[in-house]
Amino acid sequence: MITVDIFGGLGNQMFQYALGRHLALKTGSSLTLRHIDVGAFSKREYALGCFKLAKRVQVKSEVRGLMLEFTKVLEKIFPLGRGETFVREKSFRFDPKILKLNGSTRLAARGKNIHLHGYWQSEKYFKDIRETILEDFTPVHPLSGRNQKVLEEIERSNSVSVHVRRGDYVIDPKTHKFHGVCGPDYYRKAVEIVAKRVREPVFYFFSDDIDWVKKNLKTRFRDVYVDWNTGEQSYLDMQLMSRCKHHILANSSFSWWGAWLNRNPDKIVIAPERWFQDQAVDTRDLIPEGWLRVK
Repeated sequence: MITVDIFGGLGNQMFQYALGRHLALKTGSSLTLRHIDVGAFSKREYALGCFKLAKRVQVKSEVRGLMLEFTKVLEKIFPLGRGETFVREKSFRFDPKILKLNGSTRLAARGKNIHLHGYWQSEKYFKDIRETILEDFTPVHPLSGRNQKVLEEIERSNSVSVHVRRGDYVIDPKTHKFHGVCGPDYYRKAVEIVAKRVREPVFYFFSDDIDWVKKNLKTRFRDVYVDWNTGEQSYLDMQLMSRCKHHILANSSFSWWGAWLNRNPDKIVIAPERWFQDQAVDTRDLIPEGWLRVK
């Protein structure tokens, strides 16, 4: 059995699921998602219920403090590399050994559990099963009402999704110190890059601070503001983003997935060169080949 710890926001949880799904397929194992509700992760609910995940997936929710500490003890007792099963992400870089866990097939065949804890934010962990992941992340419910009308407009135009993440990135000092926030200069540069390549672009803005966007990011083209999908309905924004033809990302896994789920082979995707305020975090494996990075 493959067990993956699920924590963070929707985008983070999607990365975690995607790696687990890949390993489960490689080993012929079932997949269990263990949702963590402890410490820094306690404010985030399990969010993958909006997708048609694989049928052999089990969900165990709200694992709390003592259980998480127990798994940390297991990690110390059984370090990676001696046929053990608890694997903690060592750095933000892609680690090819994760996809070649020593004895992983043998362990799975013997009913052993391979347990993964980390963010795993690189498509290299699941690029080989792209079609499977696209299918798994099909929303349970189709768009309707206002969202359906916007989707029809998106499909008729040279649509460009623009994600502006502010919220906790601005308000919370610790979060701001680590993540930082993409400013107006980045978005203006990205808009001009798109404008040189796309005829009559229409920019669809998705943000947790639309008022700020309207005041600071108005373009010389047609702008559309999508501001009604909040709370548990936020995943609908990702669904709409994925149907746009091109993308301008925030430094957020949410918009990363909005672009990655887009099947358009000719899509333009622009991402911030500096994904984290903390420059010690190596993000070379985060941005897929072909996406553009802008300062």
